[in-house]
Amino acid sequence: MEVTSRERMLKNIRHAIISKTDPPFENVDTKSDIFVAHKTPYPDVIFAEAFSETGGKFIYCENEHELITNINALYSNYQLKHTFCCDNEIKELLTINKIPFSDDKESLINSDVSISYCECLIARFGSVLMSSRQATGRKGFIAAPIHIVLAYTDQIVMDIKDAFAIMRQRYGEKGASLMAFVTGASRTADIEKTLVMGAHGPKEVFVFLTEKEKHG
Repeated sequence: MEVTSRERMLKNIRHAIISKTDPPFENVDTKSDIFVAHKTPYPDVIFAEAFSETGGKFIYCENEHELITNINALYSNYQLKHTFCCDNEIKELLTINKIPFSDDKESLINSDVSISYCECLIARFGSVLMSSRQATGRKGFIAAPIHIVLAYTDQIVMDIKDAFAIMRQRYGEKGASLMAFVTGASRTADIEKTLVMGAHGPKEVFVFLTEKEKHG
């Protein structure tokens, strides 16, 4: 029977997986950090710089009173009227401050802004980790033109591996069916290099970082 090229390739792959070979290079350092050390040891500063470089809008708040003041200023400046929110604590915050909202996911497509918590913040890359296990679900952080993330300083981790460790600790073996690393606003460019914002998600992403531990 004639052996096809595909069968030969699969046979070679199986053989390579089964038969271990010695490393081709000796004295290779696999333990040293591959990243350049940051000038500052503070993860919140590292996150703010990295997140801002990607086009994200970072707002630091010393306490929840300042958080509310900054949110109200944002709503006033952008004339935001239709808010989508599913997180109970944030809904309570919005209600106290007389900011109308809807938690009906059918209304999300017509919302000006979506506001939610996050799983954590990854300092090195300025990324926000969102997941399907959150109240906002899979669409809450991509459908509205503006996404507001409320985070707390104890939610900042340095690297992606630290974020995965938190997810394993938080959800166990079940994990989440979707994890998304949001790094700035959604953008794409066509063949003529014309930059288009908001093509596959929000045009603007705000992170309000509060100097306080997250409730619960």
